[in-house]
Amino acid sequence: MKKTTKKISMLLTISVMIVFSALMPSLALSLPVAGAEKETPAYVSFSGIVKTIEDEENSTTILEVTHETHGMFYLVIEDETYLVNGDALEAGAEVEGFLKSDVPITLIYPPRYPAEVVVVKEASRQVTVDYFSEELISSDKTLKLNPTDDLPVTDRFGRPFEGDIACHNLVVTYGAATKSIPAQTTPLEIVVLTENENTIYTLKVEEMPIVVEDQIIETPRPFFNAEGYVMLPLRAIAEALELTVSWDEKKREVLIDGKIIVPVGRDLYRDAGGNQHSLGTAPVIINGRTFVPISFFRNVLALNNAYVFEGQIEINNGEQMH
Repeated sequence: MKKTTKKISMLLTISVMIVFSALMPSLALSLPVAGAEKETPAYVSFSGIVKTIEDEENSTTILEVTHETHGMFYLVIEDETYLVNGDALEAGAEVEGFLKSDVPITLIYPPRYPAEVVVVKEASRQVTVDYFSEELISSDKTLKLNPTDDLPVTDRFGRPFEGDIACHNLVVTYGAATKSIPAQTTPLEIVVLTENENTIYTLKVEEMPIVVEDQIIETPRPFFNAEGYVMLPLRAIAEALELTVSWDEKKREVLIDGKIIVPVGRDLYRDAGGNQHSLGTAPVIINGRTFVPISFFRNVLALNNAYVFEGQIEINNGEQMH
């Protein structure tokens, strides 16, 4: 009886996985192959017609969506989700949900996709969400942007974005595009999906105290760089975290605890496990001090918190802020 139960369980598991993969070919194709050159698009998307809209607790909205080929799925809209043309969201509307290609998806059916951006489609406009390089080419190499001087550019909170739009995740609204490879278009508007701390231009970060593990520390002043990133002094913060900091003059690299590498002038950080990170901007030296973007402390040092919060810069490994 136990052997029979095990066989049935195995068959059910295999069946669910087969059905799931058949319903989500676009997700399966987006997964990176071990050892292969990294060509994974920054975002994957799922589109269809809204069947029902259900509001849940904690400001979460669930869209039940059907696709003529891939069947039914759910798009999860939360407070952080950016909604394009949201006034037109209703049952029967055509929508497309975008999420980062490296976001883990629970193997359940129907699948639930935690969308970073949801677009309610319009006939006269197209919208894409992707990471755009320094040459303003999308990560999937299908679209190149030719922005005009009067292009409206905002952050996800509706505030004017004053930095360079290159090397960011963008929500691009556009009309016609050429049939070249990549297609080229003049955007109608752009939303930069930077994190909150990188776009608070009304605040003077250079006047903010830096608080490390609940202690205000004396440091060189932080600042916004030309790309709109909050830059923080590396050594002062690292030493406040009781990490050792050294300098390799030959390689022009800062070493933290002998493992974490910060190469000045290159957006290619290496964490303690040897993993490489691109944070959108390179570390710089100003008056003999190395500065890194605030996201370095979360993504490379793996701290829970590194944010501009209530008039100060908080860096700690306490309970994760949301």
